[in-house]
Amino acid sequence: MPGPAAVDPSPAKPRKMGVYWYCFLLSLPVFLLVGAAFGLLVNGLHRLDSAALRISEDYLPDYQARHPLQNRVEVLRRSVLSVRLSDNMDLCRKALADARHQLDGTFVDSTLSSTETSALRGLLDELERAKRTASRYKAELAFVVARLERRVNRLAVVSGRVFSLPEILASSPYDTPDPDTEREHLRQALASLQAPLAYCQESSLKKTNICQDLMRNVESLEVVWQRHHQAQVAVYNLSSAIDFRLRDWFSRFEAANSLAIRKAMETMETERMHMELVIKSAIVGISFSSLLCFLIFMRRVIFPISLASQQLRRLEASGDCENIPPSKIRELDALFGMLPRLKNLIAGMKAHSRNLAEECSEFRQMSFMDELCGVPNRRSLDAALAEVAQERALAVFLLDVDNFKAYNDTLGHQKGDEALRLVAQEGSRVVAGSGRFFRYGGEEFCVLLLDDDVYRAVEIAEDIRRSVRALAISHPGNPPGVLTVSIGVAVREAGESLSCDELLHQADTSLYQAKGAGRDCVRVRL
Repeated sequence: MPGPAAVDPSPAKPRKMGVYWYCFLLSLPVFLLVGAAFGLLVNGLHRLDSAALRISEDYLPDYQARHPLQNRVEVLRRSVLSVRLSDNMDLCRKALADARHQLDGTFVDSTLSSTETSALRGLLDELERAKRTASRYKAELAFVVARLERRVNRLAVVSGRVFSLPEILASSPYDTPDPDTEREHLRQALASLQAPLAYCQESSLKKTNICQDLMRNVESLEVVWQRHHQAQVAVYNLSSAIDFRLRDWFSRFEAANSLAIRKAMETMETERMHMELVIKSAIVGISFSSLLCFLIFMRRVIFPISLASQQLRRLEASGDCENIPPSKIRELDALFGMLPRLKNLIAGMKAHSRNLAEECSEFRQMSFMDELCGVPNRRSLDAALAEVAQERALAVFLLDVDNFKAYNDTLGHQKGDEALRLVAQEGSRVVAGSGRFFRYGGEEFCVLLLDDDVYRAVEIAEDIRRSVRALAISHPGNPPGVLTVSIGVAVREAGESLSCDELLHQADTSLYQAKGAGRDCVRVRL
């Protein structure tokens, strides 16, 4: 006979719950309350929809008809303002055409009478005629002024005298056509012509054609100037009258729209109060159930995650961690089981980070060298200057290859690169053991000498200049026929309060002096 079935002595494992199922059960009360609130909100929205329908039928059509009219009134006002301010007749005609188009197609079905629109159309026609007249007089004024200038210049040539004739074509601004201001402009214009007129009266040239034409043109200037000003005043008055009517139309449309909006808001206010009561009730119920769900969620989810975060920080700090009690949520339990594997992974990452830091240090050293010339670059120069103490003696050279652009243009950039490499090699050789040689940028180089006096600095600079010239690099665009350098030297004595930037500036100034002295030389600034 078969024996009794064997019984597994190990305890049964607690059943785990998925995080989605857990969140669903936790949020189910909230969903039920939200559903109840949704029903109340649907009822309130139905009432709002009915109120909105009444508004759209009673108030919205008129508002929609008037609102575009307000915008187009503003377009009309901008067109009229463009006509007033512009001196270009093509732009003025285009602006007036746009204004007529807006007027013809905008207000046909509006509350405005045909008499009002016809009157405005007539004012636009008058404005166009006045603007055309003002433009014609402006052209005549420019013509008269040009003739006056020619007569005065001829009189100056004949008499051998110099007459100061300032700009007199200064038309009045369209937005402020003040008669007093205009008269003052005319008085200044005539006053500027008194010197040549007085000379004509006093000299023997009084009855010559030059003086006769000059006096006639002065008379014409005053007449045309007055006509031009009157035309400007007419343009200003007509544009102001049109703008006044348009602002009146805009105010009427705005008042009608405000009345419609107020009535619509009163209707909506009643429904708003009903919806407010519904929403407050829904908020209280949903808030209470949400708070309860939040506390449960904190206990079952957030607290275990916080505990796992503490162990992770401990793992990061000391490389060790403790086991976390199992969770009833399957995903969290699997996450807590990953901590031992994370321990090994972090150890490997730390070793990898150390390798990366070493590689980064190597790349940083490479970034301080100029790839073309093989010498330290501008970044290395800035770092070296930052390390020099303020009170320490320092000499700075700035070298510039003479007429290097002509060298590149004549022999090509590849030859230019090769020449820069040779100059850098020769300069580094000369200052080896005494200082450091840097590429400053382009065809410029820099030398730093620590704890050397001005005599030693000038001696080394001369050695560099002679060594570069001794390379005998052919340079057709340089007067000596070979490649040369100009060097500017600046020296700071020990204890002198002179910053490195100021020292570089002095060296640059010395370099410009060397350039101005004919190049291929050394100049020093103490």
